[in-house]
Amino acid sequence: MVKRTLPLLLTVAVTATVAQGQTASAAPKAVPVPSESATLAKIRPSIATLADAGRFLGTAVLIGEDGRFLAHRSALRGIGPDGIIATLSDGTKVRLFIDARDTATQFVLLQARPWAGGIAPVKTVTGAPAPGTPLVAVLGPNVFRAQVSPRERIGIDKNTSRMLPLTELTFENTNGIVGGSALFTPAGEFFGYVTAVLTPGEALGSTARNVGPANLVIGYSMAPDVTRRAVEGFLSPSKRPQVASV
Repeated sequence: MVKRTLPLLLTVAVTATVAQGQTASAAPKAVPVPSESATLAKIRPSIATLADAGRFLGTAVLIGEDGRFLAHRSALRGIGPDGIIATLSDGTKVRLFIDARDTATQFVLLQARPWAGGIAPVKTVTGAPAPGTPLVAVLGPNVFRAQVSPRERIGIDKNTSRMLPLTELTFENTNGIVGGSALFTPAGEFFGYVTAVLTPGEALGSTARNVGPANLVIGYSMAPDVTRRAVEGFLSPSKRPQVASV
């Protein structure tokens, strides 16, 4: 028998179980445990909640002092030239406009206009966190606990056929939506977005049920180096991420 050594391939252009269309009032509230409080206090000012006509759409993260935000494309479907109103942690409303997109990573650059400033942007994680590293996942008012899995995965962008490294994550049994969550390390560094989710009992690439983990939700994000390169590219004069594929 030949042992399979190739990593599992995922088509990352399709995001499973995203939060688009969920009403803000229907989103279950999660109370952070004390160990997460310091992380949340550090990152909350740099996070904006995206909603349209009372519908919760997703979360955007401030990456530039000039009002540049990063979001996952699942939170921005149907957004027109008038942009979208975002709410900061202190209740301030800002209008965000789409400034650039990156197809491979599914990241979207947003620009706040006008922008008063005074808020520190997040720092992007450097290096690759070791397996077992805890993460905090934020999706609007919801906070989930996640952990970096030791398994390596490869994602395929079906539009360009590029292969990109992914990080597999395990979530506590949230009984809720985690797709589209913004991920942070305990130090408050931005890790990326949850781009795909394998629900309990579901097998990747199959319609079979009761195959996946019974009490955990498995999610996938772009590898930290991919996220870092994407952010650096969006902050460059060209606003074009230079993301190396596998």
